[in-house]
Amino acid sequence: MRLTRFAHACVQLDVDGTRLVIDPGEFGTHPDLASVDAVLITHDHFDHVDHAALRAAHAAAPSLVIVGPQALADATDVPVTVVDGGDRFDVNGVAVEVVGHVQAVADLDDPPIPNVGYLVADKVFHPGDALPQIEVDVLLLAMEAPWASTLDRQKALRRHPTKRIVPIHDAILNDLGVGFAMHTLRRLADDVGAEAIELRDGESVEL
Repeated sequence: MRLTRFAHACVQLDVDGTRLVIDPGEFGTHPDLASVDAVLITHDHFDHVDHAALRAAHAAAPSLVIVGPQALADATDVPVTVVDGGDRFDVNGVAVEVVGHVQAVADLDDPPIPNVGYLVADKVFHPGDALPQIEVDVLLLAMEAPWASTLDRQKALRRHPTKRIVPIHDAILNDLGVGFAMHTLRRLADDVGAEAIELRDGESVEL
């Protein structure tokens, strides 16, 4: 499996000839969605889903599989395979498990926000806007979010340790902030005996 990181929370996973993209949002770059096999969306926030890009991709490739929670289907006019926590499906034989139901709480006055995570090929977990909820081989961890402090991340990682951590969700940080986030990532990884994989936009790693 090859993981390529794009802007903010977007990653591409190439698994045995199948290409999946998770959370291609409006912040910065993401792959050409018409050229992939499936697009998985964790929740309907603009930093995680680019609706115009989804519509263009569906128009160019009507067979494109688009997966997400009901809130995404309600917000778009392209066909969406609706999923929720506990569901399982596959894309060309690549297994995907859906984890969770709602986003981590950022404001006590806000209603719960639908959010699902995706565990791909029993290896890589993208939680969307949520903290780790399962023990996995490779965790994509949000490094800057209003719903998680460093303490929150540390507690979640101690409850659900992982072997490798890839940073995501940092587009609002300047270069100094990204550098500080990478320092925090290394500390969090060391705390649970994990490897920190410091990918930036466009960089890849073989897993």
